[in-house]
Amino acid sequence: MALSKSQRVANDKYIQKNYDRLPLSYPKDFCSDVRTAALEAGESLAGYVKKAIEYRMQRDGFTLPEEKAEP
Repeated sequence: MALSKSQRVANDKYIQKNYDRLPLSYPKDFCSDVRTAALEAGESLAGYVKKAIEYRMQRDGFTLPEEKAEP
């Protein structure tokens, strides 16, 4: 079912307030391999990439955003 105009406006407002974009460009062959890996892992592309970034941040000693928010 499609979103109503007011739902779409509310969603866009929420996304604009709470999300940021990280535009990335890689060779097509690499992107294809990443998409295949995500599919085989049963994850969305965004979820797969997010987990990879979080893993690297933890490995490098950075505190993940979720951990910063906890008291």
